Amino acid sequence: YVLPVFWKKLALFAAMTALCLVVAELGVRAVGLGINDYMYEVRKLSRLMELAPGGYLVPPPHASFRMRGHEIRTNSLGMRDVEAPAPGDPGGRRLLFLGDSVTFGQGVAYEDSFPVRLRKALAGTRTRVNVAAVPGWNSESELAFLEAQAERLAPDHVVLLYVVNDREPIAELRRERAAASGLRERLYRTAVLRSRLVE
Repeated sequence: YVLPVFWKKLALFAAMTALCLVVAELGVRAVGLGINDYMYEVRKLSRLMELAPGGYLVPPPHASFRMRGHEIRTNSLGMRDVEAPAPGDPGGRRLLFLGDSVTFGQGVAYEDSFPVRLRKALAGTRTRVNVAAVPGWNSESELAFLEAQAERLAPDHVVLLYVVNDREPIAELRRERAAASGLRERLYRTAVLRSRLVE
């Protein structure tokens, strides 16, 4: 007699907990809350990434997608930038900004990213500004890109924006793309990718 009452209470508790979680999830989505948007976007972006011949991950070339409320368009190298001029094109000094999410301009409109603002400030001079940046890149990814594309971009100067996570041995994008090692990790990744409440 006691056992059925216990199981009924347990089932009611589980149902009420599930209902509260669903209501909380809907509430978080309705008001657009995002507690840890950077990591959430990196996890989503990692699903779009392609492995370039140089061994670094980039968004697909000539793609268009949204990140943190802004339209992202990529050039033939998968970079959020205008098309780089051919190596033989005249045009003065070439300045290449290399980095991760800060250089990429994650969370701001393309025109508001600092390399593009510098490009506008240098308009009329003989300096061309190009950008090579992907959220989640580390120093290894940045070096691999530079080695693979240095001849094509032919920069006179490279400005590297270094942040502390650049020294991590595995870039965030690669870590997110790695196969989950067990059921617990698979469930966690599914929840992080699909639930704003868990995020």
